[in-house]
Amino acid sequence: MEQEPSLRHELPGIADSIARSYQQDERTRHISATPLPSREEVIKILE
Repeated sequence: MEQEPSLRHELPGIADSIARSYQQDERTRHISATPLPSREEVIKILE
């Protein structure tokens, strides 16, 4: 079986991009009344 390449080294950059996108538009900072996850939480989710 062919092994998929690990994207683990890309996670910090992906998390940074997601976090920056939150800051660019106030409408994306919350889902309903709940704040979106922090950079650290995004990394945990992606792992």
